[in-house]
Formats: sequence, C-alpha cells, structure tokens
Amino acid sequence: MGKKKGDPGNNTTPFSATDEQRKIVANVCGAGLSVDDARKLVINRNTGKAITKPTFLKAFREEIDLALLKRKVNVANTVYGLAVGQREVVRILPSGDREVMVEAVDPHATAAIFYCKAMLGWRDHDAPVLHGREEVAEHDGLTDTQRTHRIAAILERGRERKAGQAAEQAAGNGVDAPAGPTNGSLEDAGA
Repeated sequence: MGKKKGDPGNNTTPFSATDEQRKIVANVCGAGLSVDDARKLVINRNTGKAITKPTFLKAFREEIDLALLKRKVNVANTVYGLAVGQREVVRILPSGDREVMVEAVDPHATAAIFYCKAMLGWRDHDAPVLHGREEVAEHDGLTDTQRTHRIAAILERGRERKAGQAAEQAAGNGVDAPAGPTNGSLEDAGA
C-alpha cells in the first residue's frame, strides 16, 4: 500500500528555493542553456534528487523569465561602454541589482564597429539584410567612408573626454597632465 499524505516517513514539506539555487538557475538560464539543464542542478534537500519540472517552473519562474534578458542588457551595456570609452558601465546582476563599475576604459574600435552593426543596422556592403522573413532594403545613406569617419569621431570624443578627466585629476594632484598626442583620428593612424 502506498504512503498517504501525513503518514510517518512521507515527506510533505514543500520545496523552498535557496538564494544559492536561485543564483545557479539565473546563471544557467542566462547563459542560454535549457530549463531542464538548470532543473537538474537543483537538488531537493529533503529527497536528495533533482526537483520535478512543475516544481522547478513554479519555484524559479522569475529567474527563468528574466535571466537571459538581464544577461543581454549586461552585454549591451558593456559593448556600448567599450565603444564610446564610457567611464561607468552599468551591469545588472542576476539578483536584479544594478552594479556601476567606475573605471576608465579606452574607446575600442572593434566594439564600436560591432555595436554599430548589431544595434544600428550598419553593414559592410549594400546587400539587403534579412530580418526574419522581412527584407530590409532601405539604406542609411552613408558611404563606408562616412561610416568610418563617424566611428572615428565617436572614438575621438571618448579620447578627449578621457584626456580631460586625466588633466582634471592631475590638476587636483598638482601634477602636469601627460604630454603627447591624444588624438587617435584616422589621419594620425596613416589612413
């Protein structure tokens, strides 16, 4: 005869997720792995086995729904910060908290080009770009040279901002600002 609810030896304590388990699920789902892979890593303390799929979906609904979105926001903020030499890079932690990293970063040309292609729809040639089933044929009206100059201008503004901050910091410390070229334009690179 099977055990009934309330019988001695039958564990009827409902599953309760720990903060550590929530972090694990957020990291696994945020990395793009399957919900079932994440479920296998959550062990019920009472049974010593992975929890059932219905229990998992009920207990970790928020982590499953938001983890990948939070990861994408984190990556997008990081790429944008690298592209423009932004001092503050905001990251959204798996817990939902925001972390502001305050550190100087040099503008990064590869990140700028990637950002422009991925987020602004720029491309290397005039071939139509397919988005799902819809063909996008309109052109932004810029030549490759104009795009290159626009990216160089963005990078230059970042370098100027960084040089200005360094000068302000040096002035506050009573030290002369570093001498030398701070202009990283295409002309200086021999382009």
